[in-house]
Amino acid sequence: MKRRPMRCILALALFCLTTAAPLAALAGQTVVVPGITARTTYDDNLFFDNVSDFEARVSPSLTLEHNTDTTRAALKGIVDVYRYASEDRYDRVNQQYNLQVSHQATERVGVSADVGFSRDYTFDDVLEETGFVTDRSLRNTYSFRPGISYSLTERTVARLFYDYSERDYERPQFTDSILHGAQLLLTHSLEEEVSTVFASLQVQQVTYDQPVSDTAQLVYQASIGLEYRFSPVFALTVAPGVAWTNSEFTLGGVDQESTTMSFTLNAEGEWTYDRTQFSLGVSRLIDQSIYGENITVDRVGGTLTYGLTERLTAAFTAAHTHSTTEDLLQDRTVRTISLNPRLSYGLTEDARLTLGYEYRDVDEDGSENDRIRNQVYGELSFSFPRFY
Repeated sequence: MKRRPMRCILALALFCLTTAAPLAALAGQTVVVPGITARTTYDDNLFFDNVSDFEARVSPSLTLEHNTDTTRAALKGIVDVYRYASEDRYDRVNQQYNLQVSHQATERVGVSADVGFSRDYTFDDVLEETGFVTDRSLRNTYSFRPGISYSLTERTVARLFYDYSERDYERPQFTDSILHGAQLLLTHSLEEEVSTVFASLQVQQVTYDQPVSDTAQLVYQASIGLEYRFSPVFALTVAPGVAWTNSEFTLGGVDQESTTMSFTLNAEGEWTYDRTQFSLGVSRLIDQSIYGENITVDRVGGTLTYGLTERLTAAFTAAHTHSTTEDLLQDRTVRTISLNPRLSYGLTEDARLTLGYEYRDVDEDGSENDRIRNQVYGELSFSFPRFY
């Protein structure tokens, strides 16, 4: 059963027109940022298919922002065009568009909305987010996130969001899904004004279009956290939480139910001194696979950046991801290591050249061989901000 996304397209278009048109008439500052990035990469293991080739990617983009004393609107779009020297079967085009609007209606009340549409392929995002290697499939994703905020005191703010997301895959073996959710977020700034405590309660109802029958998931997540700046050079964010998931599905012609509870964590520290910046993050999150299963993703990663000169910067990023799924269709455990050293040089204020290397090793339990990929790339990017 493939769902018809036309109602989502019409809703997004109507929202964009009714919101953006009045904002254009408001007094304020408008920023237009056209840009383009050209990147060429030698990949010795394209999509882990044991094929090597040269990849060319051209990415034109456009950002429009309009700001007043009480209102902010930002419209962004980017298109990634991929072409290959020999293996043209991998040629593809990814598109992503987003509109964000926020308005402070009164001293206490604010409203916001985030609307998005993307048309892309599964492989890159799934590999980056979970470490899983999947087949390629074109998909459309529609999202809508309106929200309202209320200032309880000068330091305490309550925010309520509604989430809607619909994902439709071109290939029938992948699982379409619709998500409805809500989030309540409370933030409180402490007296020293260098730290913030927050608490979040989130609920999501996700329906997956399985071949036999729909799979329904009900997910509750709760977390508390602290953002604290110990000094001008060091800041820390820690947010532990829990996630409870109830899944109802059909397996082997039999209706079944599965309930899981997991610990979640998001912790990140950042240290900055002179020309050096170092960040380290540790996280555990619950994600969903393209087959409608829960994935527990444990990740640790860091980035070290050093300014060699005013224009030349060296950076190194490393990450280790451990992902497991034990639900519905399959049991999988995947460990991924990624390393990315690079040099970046500012040619002008609007142009930058980057040269880099990326190594990725994907090791899956039950697989005979590790999947290893090496990429060497050069990237040239331009952006031309204009203020009106």
